This record gives sequence, C-alpha cells and structure tokens, in this order.
Amino acid sequence: MSIQFYLQTRGKTIDYRFLYEAPSSEWWRYYADYTLFEDETIILERWAGKECRLYLSGIPSNRPDRVNRIIRYTLVAELGKGEVSEKAFQLVRQFLDDCRNKSNTLGESLDRFFQEGDIEDALRYTESSNKERQDQISQKIANLVKSGSKFSSPDQCLEGICWGGLLSDKSFKAWLSLASRILIDGEPGVAALLNATSEKSLPSLKERLHREDIENIFILLPDNDTLPTPIRDIPKPIEGFKGKVGNIIGGLADNFRHLQTKVYIGASVLISAFIFLVFMLVR
Repeated sequence: MSIQFYLQTRGKTIDYRFLYEAPSSEWWRYYADYTLFEDETIILERWAGKECRLYLSGIPSNRPDRVNRIIRYTLVAELGKGEVSEKAFQLVRQFLDDCRNKSNTLGESLDRFFQEGDIEDALRYTESSNKERQDQISQKIANLVKSGSKFSSPDQCLEGICWGGLLSDKSFKAWLSLASRILIDGEPGVAALLNATSEKSLPSLKERLHREDIENIFILLPDNDTLPTPIRDIPKPIEGFKGKVGNIIGGLADNFRHLQTKVYIGASVLISAFIFLVFMLVR
C-alpha cells in the first residue's frame, strides 16, 4: 500500500474523531504511560520486516470550540512493509521545528487546507467507511508538506538506545538522523518526542521497546537540553536479596558504578583540603 495519512480533530460541538476513516489500530496507546497525547507528541516506529507508523499530536488549530478552548489536530501515517517516504520525513521535521521554536507552521497549514465548514461536514459523516473521501484527506496532507532542504546527517550516526533534550543541537540532529534513516532509508528503529517522561522512567520504556529487537531508539524530552545519552537498564536485584530490597540495593549499586569517577574526584578534593588544613594548623 502507498502511504496513508489520517487526520483527527474536533468541531464546535462534535468531539474528537478521525475524518472519514481511522487507522487500523490505536497502536500509539502503547506509549500512554510516557506521554500526554493532547500535548506535542511524536512517535515514529518501524519494526524489522514490518510496516512503518507515524503519530503526531498536540498540533494547535486557530479554530476554537464552543467554549473557546483550543482545538488540536492529530496526524497518523501508515506505510507498508519496506515503503519509504520523503514527505513523511519533511512532515516530522516541520513539526519538530515547531516544537523546538514554539511556532505553529504545521497547524496553520492544516487550517488553510481544511476549512472549518469542510471539517464540520466530515465530522458529521456517519457512514462506517468512505475510502474515496479518506484518500482525498490523505492527498491534501501530503500536498501541504513543505519541500525542505535536504537533511544532512551527522558524520557519525548515533547507534544504540539513547535519549536527549530537544533544546540540545546534538540531540536534535541525532534524533532527526534516526528519523531520516527510518522514513527515507527504511531502517528499523524508534524515534519519539515524549512529554510525560523523565530520566527515571526511561529504563522501563527501554525494556519494553528492546523486547521487540529494535537496536536503534532515540527518545527526545521537551524543555530539556541534555546531550545524547545512553538509557540505563533497569537495576537488577543483588543476589541474596529479594523484592523491593533487592531492587533498591541493585539501584544503589548501579548508581555507584555510574558515579565512581565523580566519587574519586570528590575524594581527591577532600583529601587535598584536609592536608592543606593540617598544614595551616601546624604552622
């Protein structure tokens, strides 16, 4: 199948729903513990030998509902096995730029391409399926994508399971590099911008995703400037201890391994200060 775009929004009085047809499944719910879908979210995934799926949400519209609340758009794209799409990558790139720069070029484009009256008509459509109208929606979304400059990947592509901050240039470019490899080169991987995740919760997400044999994963956190950083494993209980006690001790041991260098430096500073103090007292 060729790439198919789906658009979800709401009207003045009709609640959120997809226009004409919905995606085959709500696969993005897998990430519900790590992001708030009403806020800016990007989820891009391609499993080895399987289809590629894209989810963008929290895109503001200038249309208010009847009580003057902001209406938002959600875009979902599905590509068949082995399919690639430059347009889908440019769509991701545009929305990520909006998230980073606190702008709304994508939402404004959607407002221009989908007039309020047309949206209200589509939301009132009650038939179970209308492929012709859905194809028109998909084509409109494909046409609104800006033809951006060709993305230049960093000299060394980041490999492995990492996270970083959207405000870090290196993390931003590394994330886009993986997204281009997924959407343009057809490589398996996961690239996501998740707004309800912290460094502490990333190991559990890593464990869930790594079960699917995905080697390259990059998670971006908004309002964060962390450089690309490997995601730690969930601490394993120390042998001889069980339950929460084992997990706590395992976590302490894991943190100790990561902080050894800092401890050595701190100890050296303290020893130097102590020697200096003794020297001053015996003078």
